[in-house]
Amino acid sequence: LARQELSSAVQQARDAWLSRVLKDKYPNELKEFEKAANNRESERMKAAAQLPTRDDKLKDVLQCAFSMYDIDNSGEIDRQEFIAMMKNGLLLGVDEPPTRDELRDAFRQVDVDRSGAVSFPEFYAWFNHSRNINSTGVPGLDKIVPVRDRALRDMLAAYRRGELELTPEDLKPPQPKGAPRRKRVKDAPVVVQKESLASRLAAKSRTMDTNDSVIKRRLKAKRERDAQEQADLLAKDFRANCAKIFDLIDEDGSGTLSLPEIMLALKGKPDVLRFIKTCRNPVLSEFLVPPRVQAAMKECDTNSDGELDRDEWKALSDRSLEAILERHALARGNDDEFIDEFLDMAVIVYDLIDEDMNGTLSKEELVKACGEDEDVIEFVVKCPLPELQDLLNPELLDKALSEMDTDDDGSISKDEWTEAVGSSLTKLLDERQKDRDADNEFAIDFQTKAREVFEMIDADDSWTLDKEELMAGINQKRVSRFLISCGNEHLQYLCVPARLGPMLWELDTSKDGIISLDEWDSAIAIALDKKLEQRAAARSRDKKVAADQRLAEAFDMNADSLEAVRDRKLAELEGRIDEDGNIISQEEMDRRAEEAELARLKAIPRNAWGMPLSNRSSLL
Repeated sequence: LARQELSSAVQQARDAWLSRVLKDKYPNELKEFEKAANNRESERMKAAAQLPTRDDKLKDVLQCAFSMYDIDNSGEIDRQEFIAMMKNGLLLGVDEPPTRDELRDAFRQVDVDRSGAVSFPEFYAWFNHSRNINSTGVPGLDKIVPVRDRALRDMLAAYRRGELELTPEDLKPPQPKGAPRRKRVKDAPVVVQKESLASRLAAKSRTMDTNDSVIKRRLKAKRERDAQEQADLLAKDFRANCAKIFDLIDEDGSGTLSLPEIMLALKGKPDVLRFIKTCRNPVLSEFLVPPRVQAAMKECDTNSDGELDRDEWKALSDRSLEAILERHALARGNDDEFIDEFLDMAVIVYDLIDEDMNGTLSKEELVKACGEDEDVIEFVVKCPLPELQDLLNPELLDKALSEMDTDDDGSISKDEWTEAVGSSLTKLLDERQKDRDADNEFAIDFQTKAREVFEMIDADDSWTLDKEELMAGINQKRVSRFLISCGNEHLQYLCVPARLGPMLWELDTSKDGIISLDEWDSAIAIALDKKLEQRAAARSRDKKVAADQRLAEAFDMNADSLEAVRDRKLAELEGRIDEDGNIISQEEMDRRAEEAELARLKAIPRNAWGMPLSNRSSLL
């Protein structure tokens, strides 16, 4: 119905535009068409006078009006055709054009069967009831459709029969009236992007090479130890879980796993099913596809005895562990760049705070740096450790110093700074790992739903999808909802019947006319990558908003000191610093300028009447 109404609206817009062009080019012919329309109406009225009843006369005039707006000759008028018929208000019995709400109400009244179109019996019953024909009599066609509208329709029909001609110049769309002239495009202003915090800190650094810093070496060594401990713990937990899964599957306690035991465990034990989905072993994943179970069992059963013993299961788990550790190493590699940048900033910030370069941070140095240096404030805000962030709050500064100063010497040494920054780095890395874990959970859930949708579409359980199955499957609400929201446009367009064939061709990489499970998984992998990119972008946006808010709060807490620093920098640029290093106010600068001007004027030579003498006059 929506496509039908859209097509009708496009056709009406095209006809309206052609009618305006014909009216402007053939004004004399339009008058002739109006005369012909009036003559036809006179002849119709003479013929209608011979009809026996009033209802017959009313049906005759209404049928003429109805057929004029039934453009496609379907015997019904859709919503757009109804609006075009009613827009002048004559059929509604009003003097002014009706509003959109009035037209919508009228269509609901006429369309009794709610089919989305108005038939002639519905139109006739509505008109007869709403206009009270018994008291007013049968109206003429002029009272329903103006003669100008009928003449324009006749001109349009004559143009389509080839009796009237329009040149390409006539069909060229006119320029909008009062359209502003195109202005000369000026060069866009150059937007200076603010440098990153790491770049700004590097420009301030007094340290030639941060890699030689004791702080960075200690923190990187600690990171290496933690990473190795995590990998060892991950391997230990995975091996323990593999043994647990083996015992869950081995219900008879025989020490071996038969194929029926494996299939029964996959159906009835969620822990086993989840292990197979997350173990990253392509051979074990084949047990989830019934047609491939036998081949998977044959590949796993290295001694060909028809069952999997603990050694064979251990070999499978070792392959899975290699893939998991490789993924862990890849994630660690992705963290290395982040760690290097963070540690470089930590080293530079320590050196910036340590103004006297004695290797420790005193309370005065911390108060000054955390209250006056915006870059130091931003770095501290990035650290999720409460002890560091409390340095920005003057009321909590003493408490933060006592917590960081473990040796109670009244200052922060490099070891103490390293400990605080290391704890912040650990929290930041934990947050990144939580994000990866959340993405991993999302990926498992997404792939599980994708496999379920595949099975819902696969009506004949052949583990392949043909065109007929896809056409039937997209009518299922769960299937269409997943395809539309999956993120792969080839899968999304499967829900559009007109595009199903081309999309099937794109997905069918083997060009055998069907979509295999591997081809489906490839499309799902593309969709999953896009979904993960969207999740990462959303997280980055949310974190930036939160960080900007915390930074604004930190700036507010130290607004006075930051304002004083900005004023001093501005005074240095304007030369408003005296010999003692104090800032000269603008009022004092104005007063000094006025005194200098008065002194200059007094120094000018003057004549007996007090008028200044020029150099030339003085020489004369």
